[in-house]
Parts: sequence; structure tokens; C-alpha cells
Amino acid sequence: MTPNVLSPFIAQAQTRHSAIKMDLKAAAATVFDGELDPRHVISYTTPISSVSTCNKWYYPNIYGFVGSEELVSMHDTSLTRGNLASFQGDCWIGNDVVDAFCRMLQFDDESRTKLFLSPYIVDMVIRSNAKHLTHDAIVARFDPYMYAFDGSYQNVTQVYLPVLFKNHWTLYVYDLHNKRIQLLDSRPGRKRSCMSGIQQKLAKVVLLLVADKKEMVAVDLNMYSFVMPDVPCQPNDNDCDVFIMKFMDNWSNGGLSKSIDVAKMKKYRLKLLGRLLLSSHNVHRHRFMVV
Repeated sequence: MTPNVLSPFIAQAQTRHSAIKMDLKAAAATVFDGELDPRHVISYTTPISSVSTCNKWYYPNIYGFVGSEELVSMHDTSLTRGNLASFQGDCWIGNDVVDAFCRMLQFDDESRTKLFLSPYIVDMVIRSNAKHLTHDAIVARFDPYMYAFDGSYQNVTQVYLPVLFKNHWTLYVYDLHNKRIQLLDSRPGRKRSCMSGIQQKLAKVVLLLVADKKEMVAVDLNMYSFVMPDVPCQPNDNDCDVFIMKFMDNWSNGGLSKSIDVAKMKKYRLKLLGRLLLSSHNVHRHRFMVV
């Protein structure tokens, strides 16, 4: 596959916020190597020995326990220096970072036609017997975990759900207008023509939640088609997290609005880190602005 690949589906341009001038390398150096600001240090009760090798040296060792400095705080969530250290090299990016990225995209979507769901909802669905839950039970259990939405749910046409399953990230896009469920998977050779049991459980929960918000009658899952669009493939086993964040940022109406160059993963990691640090919603944003 060539480095620059666009989805064969028709892409539609997205409204973008003006780029903020910043030195990405300098911002990364602040995150990875900068001095701690004691005003924002958070202490944990996790022994330093339990921290992954990838992140261990980014955590300050305070009184024998792991502590870290809050660098991102927005919309009822926060990310520490340790969380953001996962953008370094080819480290694993976890639920906490992806969840914060989803929150940011939700509030940045000027069209108010997109709904982003937390990856933590997926964990709850997998652990529950959602297949047999009633409409009211699904709403009661999962609605509290939806992000605040500054718009009319009647205008929502696409729902984005990042899924971490068996140490691999994928993105589900529920196209409400065209009644199709799109699975974006960057791992090569993962094509399939129908949904598994877990995928059907996820779809049931998502579509019921959306129907409740849109005040619609119950959605018939059988009316939705399942497709796996051609998307760029990850060059290694570690960058699926980067791909799904790029997909969430650039996938709209069945296609990518910008190509993804698989040779630029390190650059993408820095840019995604910069998006979080420089977000207008981040209360610590001023620390990373270029003077």
C-alpha cells in the first residue's frame, strides 16, 4: 500500500479551527523532560514498580509512590505528565488519553452533527449482558457516561465510538443518515462482512442511546448495513491508537478529509499531543503557548 492513502468513499471538507503557532518539539520537551510545577502535582498510591517500562521515567517518585503533574484539564477530565508520556516513541496510548481526545473533539465540532462516545462505554458493554437489557435499562446504565452536548441531538448524523478490544484500537462510525455501521481498522488483513456478537451488542447500545436522545422510536439494527472501508494500514503493532485518533479527527460522511501518511507516525504523535495541550478548553494551555 502506498504511503498516502485516501478512502475510496467520497470525502467532505471539514471546518477546522485556525492553527495555533507553537513549537511542537518544545512542547513535547516540556511534557517529557520539563521541570515539575509543584502547584499541579498529583500524588497516587501506585508503587513505582508497577508503572510500565514505557512510562516509568516520566513519573516523579514522591515519597516512594508515583506522582505526576496535571498538564491537561478540561470538561471534567484531566491528563497528567505520565498520561501524556504515552505519545513518546511508540508507547501505548490508553483509554484516558483517547477519552480526553473524544471530549475535545465533541466540543470543537462546530457543525454539531457529530456525537463522540467514551471508550469507557465499551468496557461496560463488554462486561455486561447488554444483549438482554431493555431500552430503559440501557439508558439508565450508559447515559450518565455520555459527554455534555452543546447542540440539538436532532441534527446528529454520525456517532463515533473508539473501541479497545484485545489490545487493539478500532473506530466505529454509526452513519445514521445512510443507515450503515462503518468499522475503521488499521490492522492489515482484518476484513469481515458481518458483525460479531460483541459488535452487535455495541451497536444495540449505541443506537438505543442515540434514539433516546433524538426522541425516536426504537431503531431496528437489521436496517443497518455493516461495512469496513479501505483505510491506511498501520506499519507496526503499536500505532493503532494514533490511527483511530486521526480517523476520528478526519472521517466524515464516509471518507477521510485528509490523507494519512503511514511514514509520519512520530509527527502525528507530536501533533495530537499539541492538540490536547493547546486546546482552548485546556486550563493549562498558557504554559505551552509560543511567546
